[in-house]
Amino acid sequence: MAGSLLRRRRTPLAIATAAGLLVAACTSSQAVKTGAGSTPLAVPALPSPSAVLPDTVQSDPIVAVVKRVTGAVVNVTSSTLTQDALGGVQPGKGVGTGSIIRSDGVIVTNFHVVEGALNLKVTLPPPDGRSFQA
Repeated sequence: MAGSLLRRRRTPLAIATAAGLLVAACTSSQAVKTGAGSTPLAVPALPSPSAVLPDTVQSDPIVAVVKRVTGAVVNVTSSTLTQDALGGVQPGKGVGTGSIIRSDGVIVTNFHVVEGALNLKVTLPPPDGRSFQA
């Protein structure tokens, strides 16, 4: 019985320790030592952004389209009221993106962004950054 209780206490500690080591290994950008007195392992350097396919990126039609429409992507923020589990009402906020599709200001966004909205605010991308009530 006592051995069983001791194993139950060690299991969460062992899992937490293993998870911590795994997270540290995956997120560390510094050299990792392999043991006491050993030399650190080399961490490979990433290539510079300008070295990644410079000719292909400039001629890529997808990149050209993205550059052309980037100014039409807007931020959409909604204010909502939702009912909690106890029957009370809680204020909420929805955030998403939308796209300007016509010059008179028509914007398309996903339904979940505006569902139940009491009011909407649309913010234009930088450098403009102006906001409008929708």
